[in-house]
Order: sequence, then structure tokens, then C-alpha cells
Amino acid sequence: MLWITILILNLHRIHAGFKGTSITCECTTLHCIKNNMKHCNTTGMCFSQYLERHDGSHPVVRGCIESKTPLLCENRRPAVAKGAWPFLLCCNSNLCNRDVVPTAPPWFVHGARDNDTMVSDEDSILGKNEATGNYRHKKDQIDAATPPSSQMLSFEDTSSSFGSSFKTKNRSSSLPHIISPIYISVVILGIISLIIIGIIAAVVLKRNNRYYTEQYGTLEHQHEQNCLKHNMMSYAHSAHAHCDCDSEVESLSQCSQPYIQVIYPTRDSNDT
Repeated sequence: MLWITILILNLHRIHAGFKGTSITCECTTLHCIKNNMKHCNTTGMCFSQYLERHDGSHPVVRGCIESKTPLLCENRRPAVAKGAWPFLLCCNSNLCNRDVVPTAPPWFVHGARDNDTMVSDEDSILGKNEATGNYRHKKDQIDAATPPSSQMLSFEDTSSSFGSSFKTKNRSSSLPHIISPIYISVVILGIISLIIIGIIAAVVLKRNNRYYTEQYGTLEHQHEQNCLKHNMMSYAHSAHAHCDCDSEVESLSQCSQPYIQVIYPTRDSNDT
């Protein structure tokens, strides 16, 4: 029985170590309020979150997170375009979320350009929340007292001014993209490159044409000269052969005449 008890205790310790150390967090969620619980236990993390609830309840909610690496603690952009930005502060020690006030969200600080503005305590958050509620209440009263026709006119004026400003912004934003110096320089460089390539190609073709003209022109001239010489030599040879034939004919005609030898007397013969 003893070794069974030891085994059970070891298994419990192993399970507790695998599951993680339990921490206590301050809890103000609806579940804790319904069950009259001020604290909650978890093996994950404690959180403190700002929720913009328009029901008069406290905007800061504290509680427990079961996951050890919750994605909500990263405060990522919401999946919905018009959704509220998650605003969560997480910690992992006992009652670490008790006196923690989340940073003021960007939609809460009116007229502030820097979204990293810090809020020192919860009273400032509540005061700004009340000021926002009073402003909305006054605006509702003014809208209720204003006739519908004037409201329509003001709405049309607002929409027209918003549309004109939106068009102006679009034109101004699209104008730099159209008349961008980068695009103009790229186009100019492309045109200059094409002109340079065309000039180089024309020069190379002209040189090749001149080279082939000189080479093949000289050979053709030599061939023509050789042809002329050959024709002249053949013509001269044919003319010489014709003259020889004529001389042979003349010699033959002379030979065909009778041979007559004339002997003239000399002085010696007369003296005898």
C-alpha cells in the first residue's frame, strides 16, 4: 500500500509539473461577479483589458487566461476591418494584474497624434470616458432640437465636403505616382539605350558591308581583268593563225607557177 501511495503522489507531481504552476489572478469578469469570486486560479496567464462598453460598467476587466501563449496578448490587428483593436496586458505572476492599468487605446485619446500615449491611472480613463459620454449626450440633444431639414442640409454639406476632400486626396496621392521622377528616368534611359543599340548596329553593319565590298569587289575586278586578258589572247591567236594561213596560201600559189631560170651572159663569156 505504501508504494502505491508513493506512486500516486509522484504521478500527481508529474501531472502538476506538466500542467504548469498554478497562479492566482484578480478577477472582475462577469463569471467571477456572478459567482462572487474576486480571484481566479490558472496555469496560464493573468490579463488586464480595456473594453469600451457603453453600459456604465468599469472599462477595465481583469481575469485569467488558460492558454500559456495566448494570441490576444500580442494585441494584433483585428480580422474585421472596422473591429475594435484588442487592448490586452498579460502577466504570469500571482495577482500581477491587480494594480495594472492598460495603456490608453488610440481611439480613446481625442486629438492625439501619437498612439503611444500612456495613462497613469484608472481615474483618468474614467474621466475621459465620462467626458466622451457627456459630449455624445450633448450632441444627441442638439440633433434632437435641430429640424430634420437642417440636419439633411448639414449632412449633405458634410458629405459633399468629405467627397471633395476625398477626391482631392486621391488626386494628390495618385499624382506623384503618375509624375514620378523614377518612372521618367526609367523611360528616358530606355529610349537612350535603344538609340545607342541602333547606332552600334548600324556602324557594325556598315563596316561589314564595306569589308565585303572591298574583298569581293577586288576579286570580281581581278576576275574581269583575267577574262579580258583571256579574250584578248584568244582573239590575237585566232588572228595570227589566219595570217599564217594566208601566207601559206600565198607560198603555195607562188610555188604553183612554173620555175624559169634566166641566165645572163657575163663579160668573160663575151671575150671568149
